[in-house]
Amino acid sequence: MYLNKSPNIDVDEFDGDLILMNLDTRQVLVLNESAHILWSALDLINTRGELLALLQEAMPDTETPALEAALDRILGTLVSGGFLRSTPEGPAKTAQA
Repeated sequence: MYLNKSPNIDVDEFDGDLILMNLDTRQVLVLNESAHILWSALDLINTRGELLALLQEAMPDTETPALEAALDRILGTLVSGGFLRSTPEGPAKTAQA
């Protein structure tokens, strides 16, 4: 599964927190520093496995099951709120000239 940011999301920062607003549903989500980092990482990587590897590298002393549980909670919240879409295919490739 591939993870893609939804297109109609407004992003703002306040006091170190990232504030996401789904412009379609008007739902607001405030991300703490850890979730903010994962949200930013989604600009470069787009699978759960790649995000987990990033977390494992950043927090080598934390056991993998704990990292997986935290990642799944964050991703679940983002997907259920419409901030993130889970698709069977990756982002469309653009033709290069």
